[in-house]
This record gives sequence, C-alpha cells and structure tokens, in this order.
Amino acid sequence: MPASYLGEWTGNATMNGMPIGTVTVDLSEGRIDEVVGTVAAADAIGLSLCVDELTLRAVAEGQLTFQAELDASRSNLSAACHSEPYDFVLRPVADGQLAFNGYAEDNSYEGVADRRG
Repeated sequence: MPASYLGEWTGNATMNGMPIGTVTVDLSEGRIDEVVGTVAAADAIGLSLCVDELTLRAVAEGQLTFQAELDASRSNLSAACHSEPYDFVLRPVADGQLAFNGYAEDNSYEGVADRRG
C-alpha cells in the first residue's frame, strides 16, 4: 500500500450524477489480498450507513483496486446495502485528493475525497 493513500478520506458521492451521500475511506498499511481498511457510505439524510471492508487486490500506476465486502455488523439498515462483493477503485487527482469509484452491480457510485485531519 503506497504511503500517500494511508489515513482517512471523505467526500460526497454521486450516482448517475445525483448526490447520494457521503463516503469515508479509512486505509492502513497492508499487502495484496489483505484487508487494509473500510469504506463507509452514509445516505444524504443520515438514515443508513453501509460499511464495507476493503481487501487490496491490485496496485497499478495511478490507482489502487480493492474488493469491497459488506460488514453487516458495522452497518445499520444493512438490507439497504449492497450485499455482494464489488470493485472499489482509488486514484489520485489534483490538489492531493483521491477520486473513488464503487463498481457494484446496479449500484455504482463515484466522487472525490479529501484527506481528513
């Protein structure tokens, strides 16, 4: 895991151009095929929180690819969360931000996150 990705990141997520809530990504050190963090998605009105564990799958120039898998024990209203594993991708963009894409079937989302703290 490149050091420049470590820490907590947060940003607004959209789906098909519509705002859907806030995403918080928390990453720690680790290697390919290890759980290295979480992505937590809160809806726009704060009713639901979906927390997925992130397993690092690939480190390529310009992006990281993870498998995101629901952690139902840390999610509320988990029935509203995507229950199947999906690809989650991070890549650096301007001003030290990270672009994120969640490629869940019928539930893909995207956005840009800033480092917290």
